[in-house]
Amino acid sequence: MPATRLISISRRVRCAEPLAALLARTDGDFGACFEHPTSGTAFAGVGAAWHAVFHGKERFRRARDAANTLMANAIFDGDVRESPAMMHFFAAFSFENDAPEDAPFAPGNVFLPRWQIVRSGEQCFLVKNNLVRSDITRSEIAAIVNAANGDALASELRLDDAPLRLRSLLDAQRVAPVFTEEGGSWFSAGVADVLRRISNGDARKIVLARRLRATAPIPFSIPATFARLRETFPPCHTFAFACGADRIFTGSTPECLVDVAGGILNTEAIAGSAPRPTPHAAPEPLAACLLADAKERREHTTVVETILASLRTLGIEARAADRAHCLALPYILHLRTPLRASVSNKIHLLDIAAALHPTSATGGVPTAAALDAIRSLEPNPRSLYAGTLGWFDAAGEGRLLVGLRSALISGNDALLFAGAGIVAGSLPSRELAETQAKFRAMADALVAPLIKS
Repeated sequence: MPATRLISISRRVRCAEPLAALLARTDGDFGACFEHPTSGTAFAGVGAAWHAVFHGKERFRRARDAANTLMANAIFDGDVRESPAMMHFFAAFSFENDAPEDAPFAPGNVFLPRWQIVRSGEQCFLVKNNLVRSDITRSEIAAIVNAANGDALASELRLDDAPLRLRSLLDAQRVAPVFTEEGGSWFSAGVADVLRRISNGDARKIVLARRLRATAPIPFSIPATFARLRETFPPCHTFAFACGADRIFTGSTPECLVDVAGGILNTEAIAGSAPRPTPHAAPEPLAACLLADAKERREHTTVVETILASLRTLGIEARAADRAHCLALPYILHLRTPLRASVSNKIHLLDIAAALHPTSATGGVPTAAALDAIRSLEPNPRSLYAGTLGWFDAAGEGRLLVGLRSALISGNDALLFAGAGIVAGSLPSRELAETQAKFRAMADALVAPLIKS
């Protein structure tokens, strides 16, 4: 394969619908979209100027090294000093280090999109990434750069008519899928088994996850599902990720694994939950009960402690907020504690992800015993569920999320995922109810059309 180098061209454009990237995606193409409505940020991309997959325990490090190699002699043109305008890699790492050959995703997936839309508040940028010959001449580079003005790039990606195309999908997409449990009714017995392991001193906490299969008479629309999720869960990160196959992992997660910007690291502990009877029920009484629940507080404290300990392995001394607060979502409440630290620019976002993943919020404590229980009790590998996905830039900064409240969609088939942390004092019926509440986020987004006033 001939040597290549990257030319990344960034242009400011009128504020664009980030879902234009998914609307432009064809079957089997790469695509990703991440949006956080509350902060007004969105990162989206379609196509792959470059991509690679990674396996094994060293997958995060290998992905970091491959991205750094690509960046070594890259050429940047445009407003690249503004962080939102920079090119970004999109990445997704499965819960497990390894995966069978027929798995929907490799254990590590990284791609640099041909087209990227970045929205930050009132600013919007369109980035086009090109792989060219390593011996390209200056005049050839100038010709590529000069041909790339914002209007031409926006026209190529059909940014202007994306809202109309999305509205048409929302109006048309009304499906009524049938839901069935994957693996049979194993979950309650699994919780009982975990409680025996905890009683025997084998572990302090183990997270178990269920899967529901949804089958519909027509294919699910990923852009329409995404739009419903971001409308329903503005405090969450809504995401969709496809890596060159006819399958997309999508959802709306409340949990950020790690965010690094300007040398400041932010992460969070989200553990301890209570189902909300109805989406519009007043959260205050339930929040007071959750904050006073000794079992839920114990589970939450364990997650905070393990995150702090994991960061120390990198020499990062983080500080947790003095107390947890309640994050109220339409179907469930969570205990949440933010954590913050300064971080050296020598530490890449993927180095931090390798140290943190999996947190005790998705695996358990101790990690080895929890993973052994998960492998023996859960009917199938998790793939990207409870894995981590997001974006990072040429400087090694960015944001990675935990793949929760999610589904793997292929045509008219969808696998929905939901888990619960089991600790001493857990009740199988209560953990079952918690997973049911978590399933509703994706189930309702797949079924119901978006209704706006």
